[in-house]
Amino acid sequence: MHPCPTSRRPTACGCTGSRPWKTPSRPRSTNGPLISPVCSSPSLSSLPAVSAESNGVEIGRGTKVFDAEPVRGEWRMLVTPDDVLALMDTGADGVVAGVADAGATFLAPIFDELRAVVCLSGTPRSHIGIVSREYQVPCVMGSVLTATPADGDDIEVDCSGDDGVIRT
Repeated sequence: MHPCPTSRRPTACGCTGSRPWKTPSRPRSTNGPLISPVCSSPSLSSLPAVSAESNGVEIGRGTKVFDAEPVRGEWRMLVTPDDVLALMDTGADGVVAGVADAGATFLAPIFDELRAVVCLSGTPRSHIGIVSREYQVPCVMGSVLTATPADGDDIEVDCSGDDGVIRT
């Protein structure tokens, strides 16, 4: 394991340090095929999917940003600014946003509409943690998910205990 340059946490993900929102690029030494960027967070695609029968089951845990009562909303994984633009067209009311990078600023246009934020990296002092506290949007930072919610799944974010907990 090595400290990942993006999340600064030890990881065995094979991270190259690329940012997930950057466009794939060619390696400088060859003219070969495009190389896809690799996210520093554990791959969500390698986690089991959330099943419909798993209501109330914990699927993740992390550091809560502030005390807040449990909230429920529709899960949406937001990776690029284009994902936020698409969400702006349909409305972000009641959405639980999942993001990989704690420094992502592309949530700004919809932050006041979000029900909660689940960030796969960072701490409460990271950009998303600070903004969520300002907007009083419940937020769990440095989340470790044991199952992958699909876009549209009903998810609960509970910041009322010692840790932030994500449930189906």
